[in-house]
Formats: sequence, structure tokens, C-alpha cells
Amino acid sequence: MLAEEMSRRCTKDMSDEKILVVERAKLLEKHFEGFMPIEGNENLLKIINEHGQFVPRSLVENDSSLKQIIPYIVFINNNKVFLMKRIAGEKRLHNLYTIGVGGHVNDLDGSLEAGMKREIDEEVEAEIKKIAPHGFINLEATPVDKVHFGVLYIAEADEIKIKEEKSLEDFGMVDIEEAKKLNLEGWSRVAADSL
Repeated sequence: MLAEEMSRRCTKDMSDEKILVVERAKLLEKHFEGFMPIEGNENLLKIINEHGQFVPRSLVENDSSLKQIIPYIVFINNNKVFLMKRIAGEKRLHNLYTIGVGGHVNDLDGSLEAGMKREIDEEVEAEIKKIAPHGFINLEATPVDKVHFGVLYIAEADEIKIKEEKSLEDFGMVDIEEAKKLNLEGWSRVAADSL
């Protein structure tokens, strides 16, 4: 089993967070870059659920044979999208705008859906009316892109605001077409173009 093999090779602290990964070869049998809609590609969710394993993060950060699964949630209301700007945190994302929140799924979550719900609870306060998977994001341009795979969720919500997050500045709801004109981070650009 992949998780057991990776754990044996682990030379770092065993308390290292275990995150959800899927072997690239299984996940991307049908290779794509950019956005892939959920319609007709529901099998990717099945692959994640059936073949996903929780592996210490330190072992997979630079291993492009594995894809780290990231739920990425975009909040919409009518023809508007919730917009934020990154003002601290990850250096490569400074001063870029984002329309999504997300992060790694860990073994305490136990599943993609539970990880998605935790990310929402950690990042924003929102009255969600409906949430559903919209598609998938796969980019390959950078070493970081090569090890991550996004499951894009669209949440229809009212009264959205960022929780006590010092790395994000809240711009509220803006027209989707206006958001597309901004300097969006990579996944947000892909997500915005899919709306």
C-alpha cells in the first residue's frame, strides 16, 4: 500500500500532518490542464474516494507522482462572486486576488467532503444555500502546480465575510466579469473562466 511505503521512507517527525493524495497515473488517466467540468467526469470523484490515501505532507511536497487533493470553494450570489486579496502568508500569492478558499484534506477530516466543510468553517462565515462540485482544476506550469489537484465547489451564499484571517483582505461581492479583469491567482483565474 502506498501510505505504508511512504511512511516507512519518512525521516521526519511522525506527527507530520497526513494529507490526502492520489497517484497521478490513476487520477490523470485522461490528462488535462486547466478546468474540467464535473458533468461527464464524475469518475474523478470516485477515483479520489477509492484511491486516495493519507500520507505525511513532508514526503509529498515535491513528489509529482502524487497529486495533493485540494477542495477549492468559490462563493457566488446571482452574477457576483466573493473577492479577496492576499496581503500576507504564502509569498508567491502576495497581492493577488482570489475568489476561492481551500486547502489540504487531512486524515482528521477523513474525506474530501469533510475537508471541504472544514475549510469553509475555518475561512469564512456564510449563509450557504447550496453547494456542489463544479469541476476540477489541474495546472502543471510550476513545481507547486505539479503536486496539487483542485476539486472546485460552487457555493451559493448570502452574507459572506472572512473570519479572523490576517492574510486576506475582504472585498465583498463583485461582478464576475469585473473579477476576471483583476490580477487573479492561477486557480481563481481558472475558476472564474469556468463560471
